[in-house]
Amino acid sequence: MELGKADANQRRRAAIGEEVTLRLAENPSTGFRWTEPEYDPDVLQYLGSEYETGGVRPGAAGTRVFRFRAMAPGESSTHLRYARPTVPASPGEDQYTVIVKVS
Repeated sequence: MELGKADANQRRRAAIGEEVTLRLAENPSTGFRWTEPEYDPDVLQYLGSEYETGGVRPGAAGTRVFRFRAMAPGESSTHLRYARPTVPASPGEDQYTVIVKVS
């Protein structure tokens, strides 16, 4: 299952063993990056993330791809922040949450 910005604050279903891929726009040249995800490790296994460049021009935005595997029945509220790693959380920053129900 592939998720993106349109799935924010939604509930999605996955089967046990299914890979869940989350794709979000990111431009690390600005200093902002998606934080490591908060999720329920009893339900989802985090497989890692990678950055896909969006072009050959310096500073071009790309996509951060997070991969999970649905491991056990239950629900995982998966949450990320788009922030500068060295700056504490602030009310105005971009955030992303999706609930994945595994059955």
